[in-house]
Amino acid sequence: MESGLRPGECRTLVSPGPPAYAVRNLTGHDIELHDRPDCTRRTGTVTPGEEIVGELYSVRVL
Repeated sequence: MESGLRPGECRTLVSPGPPAYAVRNLTGHDIELHDRPDCTRRTGTVTPGEEIVGELYSVRVL
């Protein structure tokens, strides 16, 4: 995932519901995955170089 996110920024990916997705972390930071658009409930973390598949609403770079 490389989309111009800055550390601490919450980015909503879809609205109104979560899509299927594949996320590859190409940053040097962990990325939190969230199941709410406002990044209030974390569901997982993608470490640098890791790729995962699932569903989510939003992401935040740590």
